[in-house]
Amino acid sequence: MCRSRPSGWACRSCVRAPSSYAWLPSRTAARATPRADAPVSVGNAIVWEVQRASEGLTTARLAQAILTVALLVAAVVRVWDLGAVGFNSDEAVYSGQAASLAGDPTYTPLFAVFRAHPLGVQFLVSLVFHISRDDVAARLVSVAFGVAAVFLVYLAGRQLYSPKVGLIAAAILAVMPYQVAVSRQILLDGPMMTMWLLTMLLLARYAATGRARWLYATAFGAGLTFLAKETGVMVVVTAIAFTLVTPQVRLGLRRLLVAAAIYLFALSPYPLAVVIGGGESSARSFLLWQLLRQPNHSWTFYFEILPGAIGPLVLLAAAGGILLALRRRGWEDRLLIAWVLVPFAFFQIWPTKGYQYLLPMAPALAILAGRAFEWPWLDVLARSSRSVRKMLEGRGALVRRASAGALAVLLLSIALPTAQAVTTTTALGSLAGTGGLAGGREAGIWIREHVPAGATFMTIGPTLSNLIEYYGQRRSLGLSVSPNPLRRNPAYDPINNPDRAIRELQIQYLAYDVWSAGRSPFFAGHLQHYIDKYHGRLVYEQTAATRSANGQVSEGVVIKIYQVHP
Repeated sequence: MCRSRPSGWACRSCVRAPSSYAWLPSRTAARATPRADAPVSVGNAIVWEVQRASEGLTTARLAQAILTVALLVAAVVRVWDLGAVGFNSDEAVYSGQAASLAGDPTYTPLFAVFRAHPLGVQFLVSLVFHISRDDVAARLVSVAFGVAAVFLVYLAGRQLYSPKVGLIAAAILAVMPYQVAVSRQILLDGPMMTMWLLTMLLLARYAATGRARWLYATAFGAGLTFLAKETGVMVVVTAIAFTLVTPQVRLGLRRLLVAAAIYLFALSPYPLAVVIGGGESSARSFLLWQLLRQPNHSWTFYFEILPGAIGPLVLLAAAGGILLALRRRGWEDRLLIAWVLVPFAFFQIWPTKGYQYLLPMAPALAILAGRAFEWPWLDVLARSSRSVRKMLEGRGALVRRASAGALAVLLLSIALPTAQAVTTTTALGSLAGTGGLAGGREAGIWIREHVPAGATFMTIGPTLSNLIEYYGQRRSLGLSVSPNPLRRNPAYDPINNPDRAIRELQIQYLAYDVWSAGRSPFFAGHLQHYIDKYHGRLVYEQTAATRSANGQVSEGVVIKIYQVHP
């Protein structure tokens, strides 16, 4: 306590990260802290120490209870009605790869093992497929990573600031619509985010202790992040940016070399598998395609989706946390700022944008929001304004209740959209990464049971083709796939001459879906042209409940399958 300040006031140099308003009266502090004029005796000392121990035990139990509730809520919202809607296109691809890795001869001709991404997540799903070939079983792999992230963000918040920040961050991440939606799907970004979070936690341990083993653990975690998805390499860039702006974190040459070797060792299973499996040519083709991909959204895409995905109040609180970080500029604050800025800058500059690409930022934003709730804003105002101090004197309980109420409003603002999303079976629109495609699984099962083996489909694009190949187990080609090898995903074969393919009976069925039609009306029109030209006969149509852009839910036809007769 600074003698230059009135009794009960906190000084910034005395308190690293105050978790309550030090200048407000506290009954707990009055009980636990002896008065200066109190008689010092063994009895009084024992009483004071017992009070401190009991209060610490109560606080620890309360923290454990809050964390347990957060983990339970996180698990419930991620598994609730998990299999109500079938896979989307990306989920079908990753599950198909997993089935091929598991040695299923049905999927090996349809889904090549080596495609655009490393195989860490697909390998884990393949292990599950040895037990159960089920949509829910596959998605539970992603759910496990999502729930683990809630626990890890608590550890990260506690390591960086305090248990209070960790608990708030865990509560936010548990019900954040962004993290919940992605972790309910077999997508690579959810596990990658969890491994990124683990890597940042290990880096924070190294920054706090300076012990080499935490640096080496960080390098290994970074390698596992890459195995989840290749864009996980940006966690290395984040770590480098953090160390460059943080003189307190020292790296010797020997430590750097050992860490680099560990990182390469951790990610080595993927390049070794490519070489041993003869996938070098495919890997080069996919790398070239990724580098030459055309923009698929405008530059404002992330600014449009993040408020709804993360929550406007969470973003507002995180902005307050960023302001505090810029004001304090400790190594903890620099780590969080690098954690947010590096992935955001990279994916904003990268021409191809996706709904789930910025997910690695989510834990950092949750911690920053928790930091904003922990910092005594009113203490700062009171020190700068005598009138504010007089107004708040004796109202500590009221201030604490107001802070708790604000946190409750924030959590409610993201919990309600999350609850609505997980309790409905409607499709969330055509934006990739937001959920499954209603009706796709049912249409695929009908194809598998009613369409002759060896039949080939033509669709508007790869979206429905992947579902047909996974659920229907029939070959399918997308009309929108470019014949230019530099402008298409190497995993997809183009239809060089659709008329000839239909006339020569290389294609027997044409399938229309509303999602591809909404994104590519030009190719949807071409597909309809071939349906009309070759006397397409409607043999199946699938209806499903879909949600429009304004939130209205309606039942409608989402997939139509035609048999053509040249």
